[in-house]
Amino acid sequence: MKWPWKKNKNQQPVPAEVPDAWDFYPCQVDHASASIFLNMYYARVAPLASHGHVMWTTMQISDPGEHGMGTQAAADVLNPLEDAITGAAVNAGLHYVGRLRNNGDWQLFFYGREGQLDLLDNILARVMKGQGLEYRSGSKPDPDWSCYTEFLYPDTERHRWMMDFKVVEQLRSHNDPLAVPRVIDHCVVFPGKEGVDEFCSKVQAQGFVTELNERDDEYSPCVLEVRREDPVTLQEIHAVVMEVAGLAEQHGGDYDGWGCSVVSADEVSA
Repeated sequence: MKWPWKKNKNQQPVPAEVPDAWDFYPCQVDHASASIFLNMYYARVAPLASHGHVMWTTMQISDPGEHGMGTQAAADVLNPLEDAITGAAVNAGLHYVGRLRNNGDWQLFFYGREGQLDLLDNILARVMKGQGLEYRSGSKPDPDWSCYTEFLYPDTERHRWMMDFKVVEQLRSHNDPLAVPRVIDHCVVFPGKEGVDEFCSKVQAQGFVTELNERDDEYSPCVLEVRREDPVTLQEIHAVVMEVAGLAEQHGGDYDGWGCSVVSADEVSA
């Protein structure tokens, strides 16, 4: 996978109103369950030279629940506080980039200029007054935005999980019985012919059928359709995706996603 910020050598201007590209993924932080919610837009423009300090505030989760990320009752308390803090911080010129819920903490991350922690602390004091929740804040120089790109931003496997989750949710919205196997079309792209035959042999041994799309010329990439019947529950399809993607990468290819037809309940009962 090509990380977007590694292509952005020239500083891109950030619009006055930052686009909403918020997404989430579950993960492990410090060997504990965690959920990260972040604005993926910043991957296209990071790092911002004008905002080279990362700032954070950590609020206590009153009821962490079994996994330490907060019960619904705790979220009902903290979500409005988050909205108030982040809204005021953004209006004051900070960039709100993400949130981590983990180990009893609800942590918000911002980027700003040197010395702007006082600004954030003033916002916190106002919003948290009378809430009865412990909170703390901090800041450090981060000109490369490594907190965003290396900590908050998902790795390849988690990023693929996010993509798989979106497709599965689209199917679920059509009342698709996800556990029913159906033909899944995976797309794999190779820059040339090198590695294609070896990859095809590997996936065919796993029960996949491969089809090479016709190339415009010898310089065009090789696009492979890889098909097999599988269920599309998130756990099952994500395992299949990682299998195909791993084999593609071993042989010099890039995994480019999957799709399938919606299965209706009528088809299952027929």
